[in-house]
Amino acid sequence: MVRMLLLPDRNLQYSRQNIPLRAKGEDMTPVARLALLFILHNVLPRSHLSDAPMNILGLVHFLLAR
Repeated sequence: MVRMLLLPDRNLQYSRQNIPLRAKGEDMTPVARLALLFILHNVLPRSHLSDAPMNILGLVHFLLAR
């Protein structure tokens, strides 16, 4: 998932318990960022658009993997 959605040499942000939390929007590929913005504006609206929590990253990955 990281290779498909994030730019080279970028990674997810992790919690103190080493659980993946989110990806910053600036670390995402242009196609993944576009899919993220579509989802955040139309499917699961949020006011904060600069990062993607893991549940939304999973949806972006599912859409782009098809």
